[in-house]
Amino acid sequence: MSMTQTAAAYFKWVADAWDSLRADYFGEAVREAAIGRAYLRPEMVVADVGAGTGFMAAGLAPLVAKVYAVDGSPAMLEVCRRNLAGFGNVELRLADGAALPFADASLDAVFANMYLHHCPDPQAAIAEMVRVLKPDGRLSISDMVTAGPLPMSLRGDPRLWADCIYGALPEREYLDLVRQAGFVDVAGQRGLSGGQVVGVEVYSLSVMARKA
Repeated sequence: MSMTQTAAAYFKWVADAWDSLRADYFGEAVREAAIGRAYLRPEMVVADVGAGTGFMAAGLAPLVAKVYAVDGSPAMLEVCRRNLAGFGNVELRLADGAALPFADASLDAVFANMYLHHCPDPQAAIAEMVRVLKPDGRLSISDMVTAGPLPMSLRGDPRLWADCIYGALPEREYLDLVRQAGFVDVAGQRGLSGGQVVGVEVYSLSVMARKA
């Protein structure tokens, strides 16, 4: 699940503008809701996978002992480094989502915001999150999903990256991937609407789950 050339070029191009793009779909209210449902404690060690410019990590850092901000784009991590310079408990990791740089069962929670719909293999990405979580560890992910299938020609259209629709899965398929990976207590909450694409509704979805 290494970052494709298309993805690498896209994130290099948008790195400095990503916070503005992201705010249209995932603002502070979505972040605080995701964090609140994770039941974090001060001694916890967590990871923000697909950290981008550090939006989620910035909300996590004041609440836990350690935050690992993981991303596969050097350009995005450079912006992340600047944004999180004031936090002493955040460590940046340049890594691929298919091989997270953590030992088995080593993290208390994993967060991923606007990440899975950019993954060539979302199932493999979720499986890796299962691997690094401790038993009973929490998963909190937010993404753009659809009410039904998009034509395959659109699902993989790079022109839809900026609208966070590239790679978007139907909600039911998205939740099934989480359950099939071994998570329990899977619950999804719909958020902002992204309108429609060829008659199919697109909207944000926040998912909370627990490793059995």
